[in-house]
Amino acid sequence: MYSTLALEKLASSEIKIAMTDTGQLLREECGDKEASPATSLAIRFEPGTRFLEATWQRSVTDEEYRQGIRFLGLCIAILRAEFMLVNFSNMGTPTPENQRSTADYLQHALKVTTLKRSARVLDRANLQQQMYDAVVKNSPELPYEVKQYYSVEEAKEWLFQDGVPAGNSVLIPLHCSLKVLKKFASADGTKSITNLHQSVKPDDLHRLQTSFMELLTDVPNRFMRLCWLRPVTSREYRYGVLKAGRIAIENQIQKVVVQNQRLGTLTLEDQGWLVTTTIEFISKSAIEQMAVITSADVMQQMASETIKSRIMKSNLPFQSRHFLSESEAMDWLHLPDYN
Repeated sequence: MYSTLALEKLASSEIKIAMTDTGQLLREECGDKEASPATSLAIRFEPGTRFLEATWQRSVTDEEYRQGIRFLGLCIAILRAEFMLVNFSNMGTPTPENQRSTADYLQHALKVTTLKRSARVLDRANLQQQMYDAVVKNSPELPYEVKQYYSVEEAKEWLFQDGVPAGNSVLIPLHCSLKVLKKFASADGTKSITNLHQSVKPDDLHRLQTSFMELLTDVPNRFMRLCWLRPVTSREYRYGVLKAGRIAIENQIQKVVVQNQRLGTLTLEDQGWLVTTTIEFISKSAIEQMAVITSADVMQQMASETIKSRIMKSNLPFQSRHFLSESEAMDWLHLPDYN
């Protein structure tokens, strides 16, 4: 059953879900009970143990592979998975380009994660071992344990060293929308309840919205969120950043969330302008923490990391981290969900 706090959270955000089987939500909205053999990637999640199991069911195209890797990253972030098993044995061998893509994704997307252990199951009969060695060699050191195996049973025994639990897993369809996935996470109580300890008074919230951005400020909590609603022109982007910067300075904002999931990738000119402008604003403001939420797009993540690296070289006294979901960002800031 769900905790009282989790149910209160759902009610406050108008997600009126009260069910004993959290998987019912996904089955009702997505319509799948079992993954079709034609599906490239079957993903299942066991809420009780925070176990995410992903099985590549056949050989895949480059597009299918990259889409699957990105969706898997979102599942890890939104569902706050702690244990993961990825079965590559039926997939064949990824191309060198896809191997590099995987290494880049791991570097930029999983620096901050809830994962504790990840097991990878390979096929002895093909070149997957060489593929795995190449990915590991080109990947940064990850903040969780990773091991490879040749059988699912051995992998699960390592993941759950006190015995493999007999839980009820739920299928996460590849066509499942982020909205439904977040509802499922909320219904299961997956979001950290620490966010619920601090209340938000509606009268304290101020919103400024255009066709391309929404700016929310909570002055008593010294919080601001800039959310991009669509890809923007250079003029629109600079207007939004300048507006947010001035409001942050005027209201002594300390904690900032920048929601870039719908933004797309900035031009090199706008990236350079953003670095200079951000350094100027932060040096004049009270900002202590900045959380940037990126999409699963590798190009956006790489651009975001480059921008962050250039800003942090200024040695200004503030912290900045990147996330794939707003719930993780708000946990880090120790603030409630403002949605």
